[in-house]
Order: sequence, then structure tokens, then C-alpha cells
Amino acid sequence: MLKSASPQPTYRAMPALRQGGVLRELLRGELDVQAVVFTRCCDTLMRLADIWERNTEMKVYNLEFPSRVEEKSKEYYYREMKDFVKVLEEWGGEVTLESLKESLSLYYELEEKLKKLFSIKPDYDAAKKVQEMNVREAIKLVDERIRKAEGGDKKPKVLITGSVCPFVEVYRLFGDAGFALKDDICTGTRFFHLQHTSEGYKLG
Repeated sequence: MLKSASPQPTYRAMPALRQGGVLRELLRGELDVQAVVFTRCCDTLMRLADIWERNTEMKVYNLEFPSRVEEKSKEYYYREMKDFVKVLEEWGGEVTLESLKESLSLYYELEEKLKKLFSIKPDYDAAKKVQEMNVREAIKLVDERIRKAEGGDKKPKVLITGSVCPFVEVYRLFGDAGFALKDDICTGTRFFHLQHTSEGYKLG
């Protein structure tokens, strides 16, 4: 989302687990944003984009993601991103190669720190919070959580698997019962555990 309160455009993330809350803010007139970008990756987001366009005067952009990873998909996604950059610049932003390199480097650092945190002690509260934070502040938060997690007691591990579970209280139940967690869920390690190296973040 592009906020309007600052002379320079600033951005706010809207992860899948926040869709309902943000929609309520919109309909109540509590949302101070100038524009919104939807990633049209599922029927829910496509319908939410329709509701948004019908009920606001905001700028709205729909970013399409290819559903298959192949050469044609890469070409398609590249064109989508080029169009998206043009739109951002029309909205008042500026996208340069240097700013992209810096952003990719910061998100790679955040991803690696989240991996380290979850290897010590899964922290679903942190995984949820970083999705709506400035990346530099998110890195600081994860560093702090790593320091607190190091040196903790070893506990027997329980594997949880599934799709989206935004309620961190569910995970705390296992900790209260004396277990450590290992997960395979969209709001846990699937959110940041991607198969690539830092080379994949380099441009130019």
C-alpha cells in the first residue's frame, strides 16, 4: 500500500493474514493510504481487489504472478514487473537499479536471520510482525529475538503442517505443554525458507 501522509511515498505490507482487518479499516474510513497493489494469486485476493475498486477512489494495481516456473513464465513475469515499475513511478515513487540492489540485500539478510531464529526456536509472533514492518526495523526485531532465544532449554519437537494459521496463540499451546516446534506452514517457515543463494538476489 502507498501511504499519502508523507511527501515521499512510503509503503505498508498487507499479508494474507491481514486481509480481513485491512478491509474493515477501509470500509470504516480508517485507512490512510493513497494506493494499493494486489498480488492476484488466489480467488480471495481477486475478489478483494474488486471490492476495493468499487468502494474507493484509490489507485489500484493488480500484479499477476505466473502459476508455473518455466522460461515463458519468466518472460511474462519480467514484463509484469516492468509495467509495475512504471506504475510506481507514475504514483510518485522512484525505482532505480541501486535501490533494487539495496532492497534485495536487506530482504536476503532478513530471510537468513529468520532461518537462524527458527532453527533455534520458532517465533511465529516475529514471523507475523515482520510482514508489516520496514525491513530495517524487521531485521532489528529478529536480531533481538535471536539473542533471547539462544541458550534456551532443549525440548522434544513436534511437527505441525498445513496452510495459513495467523493465530500465534495456537503455537503457544505446544510450548506451554513442554514441546518445541518444527513447522511446514505458510505463516511459518514457508514464508521465508526459499531455495536460493545470495547470488539470486544480485542484479546487473
